[in-house]
Amino acid sequence: MSARRNPFLDRPLPPTALRDRDLAFFAAGGASPFALLGYYADPRETRRPFSVPMLLGFHVRRERVRFSRRGRFAFEADLRGEAEEIVPAYVLPAVEAGVVVDEVAWHPRSGRIASHEGRAGLLGAELIESSGRDQPVRLLPDPRAWLAAWREGVVIVDEALARPVLLDARCPLQVEDVAQGEALEAMLSKVRLPRIVVPVETVTRAAA
Repeated sequence: MSARRNPFLDRPLPPTALRDRDLAFFAAGGASPFALLGYYADPRETRRPFSVPMLLGFHVRRERVRFSRRGRFAFEADLRGEAEEIVPAYVLPAVEAGVVVDEVAWHPRSGRIASHEGRAGLLGAELIESSGRDQPVRLLPDPRAWLAAWREGVVIVDEALARPVLLDARCPLQVEDVAQGEALEAMLSKVRLPRIVVPVETVTRAAA
């Protein structure tokens, strides 16, 4: 009689699960596998590993997506025969006040980052509201750096949505270097003016 096989070990990984190469990529940037699962610290560094808090439902996965020019992305499964420009990307939830408000896709090779529904301007936006006037919030360059910092900071996803939040921030914003500071200053100083039009009949009367 053959030994019973463990059904959990025999079950293949879901297609969206991170593989060894993905874990190695995040580890190269200092992001622990536990950070990818929503932990706020590494449970291996404490005597009580089960006491380390975590954000339930948070996890990073791999999906095939298409980025649009409007700063959004679509999942391949939602597209109808449109295979152009579909790329593998890392997808993670955008959480505010403990609630998932959107999903964010990041393509490290191109640096493209976008939200699915257009609701998330920042990853970690709730830190801006909860930080005091003397407590700086780190502005991190990408989701890998954000996860390496155990989500203690923010990442810009959509400049138009992030701009008013950052301009209204009561806390200082801490950048990684001068170049990032200059880029942030340039982003915050952008002002999109409305189109100004003049009725044709008014122009005609003025020219008469």
